[in-house]
Amino acid sequence: MNHLLFWVPSVGLFFLIICACLITGHFWSRHRNQYVSEAARSDMRIVETTIYAIMGLLIAFAFSGANNRLDERRLLIIDEVNSILATYYTLDVLPPKMQAEAHQDLKQYVADRLEWYRVYPDQTAMSQQRQKYQEIQRKLWNMAMLVCNKPGATQTCAQLPLDISKMITVENKKTMYKYLHPPVVVYIMLLAIVLLGSLLAGYTVRGTFKETSVHMLLYAIILSLMIFIILNLEFPRIGSFSSSIFDNFNTGFVSLQALMK
Repeated sequence: MNHLLFWVPSVGLFFLIICACLITGHFWSRHRNQYVSEAARSDMRIVETTIYAIMGLLIAFAFSGANNRLDERRLLIIDEVNSILATYYTLDVLPPKMQAEAHQDLKQYVADRLEWYRVYPDQTAMSQQRQKYQEIQRKLWNMAMLVCNKPGATQTCAQLPLDISKMITVENKKTMYKYLHPPVVVYIMLLAIVLLGSLLAGYTVRGTFKETSVHMLLYAIILSLMIFIILNLEFPRIGSFSSSIFDNFNTGFVSLQALMK
C-alpha cells in the first residue's frame, strides 16, 4: 500500500478522486444557483482566484524542488563513480603485497554498492548491505593509514587517503540524500488544495454535466498526472520512473567492474 501512490494505476486513483470532487461541486451548485446573486458570484471569484493561485504555486514549488533534487542525486552518482575509480588507480602506491588484496576489496565494494541499489527500498536489507561495504571502507582506510603515515612515505602516497576519504564522504552523502524531502505537511497541503480547487471548479462551472464534461475531464487528467509525476520525481527509486531515471547512471557502477579487471 505504501508504494501504490507511485505506480501507474495511481493516476487512475487520483483521477477518480478529483472527478468525484468536480462532480460533487457541480451538482451542489445546481441546487444553490437559484439562491446566489450575480453580485455574490463576482465577490466569490476573489476567493476562487486566491485558492487557484495558491494551488498553482504549490504545484510549481513541488515540481521544481523534486526535479532539482533528482538532478542532484544524478550528480552524486557521477561523483561517486569518479571517486571510486580514482581510488582504484591510486591503490597502486601501496606495496605490491597489499595491492592485490586492496584491488580485490574495492571490486567487492562496487559489487556491494550495486547490491545496495538492488534491495532498495527494503530498509532492513539496505542497512545490512551498507554495513558490509562500510567494513571494506574501513579496511581500505586502515591500509592507507598504515602505509602512508610511515616516515618517508612518498608524496604520491598522501593522495590515497584523500581519494578514499572522498569516496566515503560521497557515499555517505548519497545514502543520506534519500531522506532530503519537504515536510509531509507540504504534500498534505498540496493534495488538500487540489481537492478543494476541484470542488470549487465543479461548483463554478455552469451548464449541464454533458456540456461541461470535456473541460472537467481535462482538468482532472492534468491534475492527476501532475501529482503522479511530482511524487515519482520526489521518490525516484520507488515508483514507475525508477528504471528510466537512474538506469543510465547506474550503468556507471557496472562499467566500473569492467574497468577494474
